[in-house]
Formats: sequence, C-alpha cells, structure tokens
Amino acid sequence: MNISIIIPARNEEKLLPECLKSIQNSIKISNLSVEIVVVADCCKDRTIDIAEEYGCKVYKVHFSSRSKSRNYGFSKTNGDFLVFLDADTMISNDFLKKTIDLLCEYPVVWYLQQTLERSLLADFYFKTINYLSNFRPTFSPAIGVRANYFKESDGFNESLKSYEDYYFLHKAWKNRATKFCRANVRTSMRRVIKFGLYKATLYFILAWLNPVEFEWRPINV
Repeated sequence: MNISIIIPARNEEKLLPECLKSIQNSIKISNLSVEIVVVADCCKDRTIDIAEEYGCKVYKVHFSSRSKSRNYGFSKTNGDFLVFLDADTMISNDFLKKTIDLLCEYPVVWYLQQTLERSLLADFYFKTINYLSNFRPTFSPAIGVRANYFKESDGFNESLKSYEDYYFLHKAWKNRATKFCRANVRTSMRRVIKFGLYKATLYFILAWLNPVEFEWRPINV
C-alpha cells in the first residue's frame, strides 16, 4: 500500500521540522511505503530547505490558498491513499497504521485532536471539537482519504479561503463515506487566535449546526 502525505506550507520553518519528525516516527511503526509532498506556497523562510533536508518532494507555488495547494499536491502524488496534513500538526506513532485500517473500510477519515499550546482554553476548545466529532465531522488539520474517492469528489473547493476541510468532510459525511479515527493529532490554535476566538467559534458553530446553508455562503474568515 502506498501513502502520499500532502502538506501545504507557507513560512513554516518553526513547526515543520516537528511535523516531519512525527511522520518519520509513524512510518517506522507502520512499516508502510510513504511519500511526503510539501507544497511551498509563497515561502520566504527556510521551509523549502527543511522539507528537502527531510527527503520530501517539494513544489514551489504562488497560490495563497490552502485548497489550491492541496489539490495541486494531489496532482503530484502516486499513492493509493492520501493524508492531507497541516504543517503545524504532529501525528501520533500509530497514526498511519490506524488510518490505513480505516481507509480499507471508509473512503474518508478525520481525527481526534489535541492542542500544542498549554492552556485551559485550548484544551476546552479541542475537547468540544472531539465530542462533536462523535456525531459528524468538524474541521480537521488532518484528513485521510482514498485517492480514487478524492479524484471523483473533485477535491477541495478552491473558492474557499478557510473551512475548506470542513466543507470537504461534510460532503463525504452526507454520502456516508466518513469515519472518525481515534488516532491522535496535535495541532496549533494559531489560526483560531488569528481570526479571534469569538469569530472562529461562531463560524464553527454555524457550520456545524446548519451545514447545508453554510456550505452555500462565502466562507472567507
């Protein structure tokens, strides 16, 4: 089984090394064939150098869009299974093994989330997300998907500047093609902080409570 991990990255020199180290550890445990594709979007720091040092396939683009970067990364892969992973996210050692086990049954999976930051607010935020994930998908810094399903679903919606992960997962969920994976990922709250906790939480609640309406409106927070 071949797995392609696609990482969109823009100026990620601080967190990308830990992300790639966690992938290497998971590869050792799983003993799977894995290629790592880093799509460096408008990078002005050492992101590209770091990715190359870790043996990744690196593509330089100027999209300013995670959706476009992810879709472009897919076009450069050879794997039967895909993992879309944010550059500020670290995966658990059993991540790849559990991902493959579930993708053999379900076309799309999303994951249990924890925070990189040490704060009660961050812990509460992600505990809420994990609880809601027992019922239907939330946004996710990691998404596992069969390559053939991703191609047939037309990938990520490139008109969206954010929440494109939730949009993709919700479409799969409506088709009963998803499963919540208990493999752990640790990710940063920096985007939530950037948008503002109130605004990010409000958008998340609106999307989760009324996804049919939400997916037809601009999601450009």
